[in-house]
Amino acid sequence: MDWTALVFWTLDMVFSFGTGYYHNGQLILKYKKIAINYLSTWFILDCAVVIPEWLTMLGSDSVPHAGIGRALRLGKAMRVVRLLRVLKLRRIIDAMLEYIESEFTFLVISLLRLLFFIVLLNHVIACLWFLIGKESSTSNIINWSLSCTGQRPTSTSPRSTGP
Repeated sequence: MDWTALVFWTLDMVFSFGTGYYHNGQLILKYKKIAINYLSTWFILDCAVVIPEWLTMLGSDSVPHAGIGRALRLGKAMRVVRLLRVLKLRRIIDAMLEYIESEFTFLVISLLRLLFFIVLLNHVIACLWFLIGKESSTSNIINWSLSCTGQRPTSTSPRSTGP
């Protein structure tokens, strides 16, 4: 999955040099102006995300020097910057939705977007519950996360049972 996303965003960078844009209501299709616009807007962010990803994917295990390996791990931390790409993706989706003339199709797409959001929200809530279960596993209480995996609670100091 990492390779798929990496190739997608790399190709997006290439295609962005040939994708027209609107300036003051006028469609700009000249390659030189498109390139200048892309270089002055999204290119730096795209490079800040894609280049460390390529370095991480291609050389993280084969790098002999520890300093370079640490720098590549820092590049993995740059994945957070990828969230800014959601803004770009949202703009692309909104532009595509402008071309939909069928109200039924627009309604179906809106419902699918809402369904996706609900599934994503449920996923986040489930992850938070799992985190709560994992963090509480240090007590002597058997909780649901331990019973599902068949593990026993681990504790550094046993609790007293009272007076």
